[in-house]
Amino acid sequence: MFGVGVGVRVGGTAGGSIDAQAQAHYNRVIADGGVVPAGVSGVNGFFNAVKTIYATSDITTAISVGVDAHYLGYKLGAGSGATSGQAAQKLYSCAGSSGDVVQTTAASQPLLLAHNGASSDNYYYAPGVSGNYISTTSTYQTDDWDVEFNVKGKYSLSNGRIAGTRSTSDGTNVAIDGTGITFEYKIGVITYAASASTTNTNDVEYTVRVTRNSATGAVTFIKNGVTLTTSGSQIAGTLSSNSYAIEINGVLGGVQGFSGNINWVKFYISGSVVRYFNPATYNASTSQTQWTSTTGEVWTINTGTATTGYKGALVDRTITMFDGVDDFTQNATVLRGNVCSQYFAYKTENALPNGYAILDGASSNYSNAFTPESTNMKLYMDSSVSGLSKTLGTTLALFTATNNQGVLNTLQRNNDTQVSNAYTPALSGTGITIGKLAVASNYQKGNVNTYLSAKSADNATTRTAIYNYIRTINNNAF
Repeated sequence: MFGVGVGVRVGGTAGGSIDAQAQAHYNRVIADGGVVPAGVSGVNGFFNAVKTIYATSDITTAISVGVDAHYLGYKLGAGSGATSGQAAQKLYSCAGSSGDVVQTTAASQPLLLAHNGASSDNYYYAPGVSGNYISTTSTYQTDDWDVEFNVKGKYSLSNGRIAGTRSTSDGTNVAIDGTGITFEYKIGVITYAASASTTNTNDVEYTVRVTRNSATGAVTFIKNGVTLTTSGSQIAGTLSSNSYAIEINGVLGGVQGFSGNINWVKFYISGSVVRYFNPATYNASTSQTQWTSTTGEVWTINTGTATTGYKGALVDRTITMFDGVDDFTQNATVLRGNVCSQYFAYKTENALPNGYAILDGASSNYSNAFTPESTNMKLYMDSSVSGLSKTLGTTLALFTATNNQGVLNTLQRNNDTQVSNAYTPALSGTGITIGKLAVASNYQKGNVNTYLSAKSADNATTRTAIYNYIRTINNNAF
């Protein structure tokens, strides 16, 4: 479900010709030790689309930098803690190595949420932080408890509650950590906990089924098809007289949640699945906050209100997540000129009110910068706000800025009506930074999917064509 496998074919041509520059880009990434989840055909589709829209045979004449971890590739670095082994050291650019953005400091690398391409590979990334969880108002409280789940995580880093139903007085949940699997049920002030001792290794996927027989109180743990030895509290009879809504990744607001990927959770009654937390059924084009399961219940994504730290995310393509603490990537030399157009597919997570940039120059602050500020996305140029602002929103959106020095500067959200001005000061500074202000320790947070910087001031036809293409490769999420 979560990995760094290469060569997955999700777009472009199959068995047809591959654009020479697309092939060269793919070869460069692989030779450098990087990964392209979309495979060479995905790269080919990306290059062909951009070249067609800009009517050029050379990608570098149209684009100064273009990054998308899913279609253009990434290279993993050495992260720490919860991000160990899944931090993005490099994002490769379709403009070649001169456009790549890199972070060589392990602690400052953004979280890389990998995805292999098919909807069956969707998963929920759980950060193990309270307030981040999936919930449904549908209930599941049965004395013959029967739950199965598939996860891959950092088992030693949290209590690891996968799924549960609970109030402050009673309820039930299952958990997995580095040393075992637990079935916990609380009745009034008394907590019972049956468990199985087993070693669970970080970054290894496990399928676990936990059942409880109400007549005998016997709890059974089956891990990857093997029945484990059970110890602890096994009490026959009724678990609770109440029915409670289900939470995935902890109970009571994501408390003591799992850290890692939750691929699916099935709830059974008498051998039949009655509730199914299945991210494969999630559709970003219809809702980015909730979706309806094949068993009828509506699942809602909750992310809390913290302005720093990683957030729970439903992953349906490869994305990079910036934590608002120390994550960023940078290229010190690539040029975004006084005449350029930028396309930025981004989802904020509780934007800071004082307006730190999520995308900026590299040598001077607020140089052609996209800046989430409370409820708005603002465009800053030459260290000053240009007066252009669009509603930020809470879902993934494409923000388009066209800068034509002294003529017309524009800002759009999802190809809506532009706001514009003729802001005249020449832009200063070179390079590009994603995740923070250029030369200050002020970080922004959120998910970055796609970024392109074109070497021209686009017209309406080009903007719409690029919007349509970037929307397509982002699962029609905006």
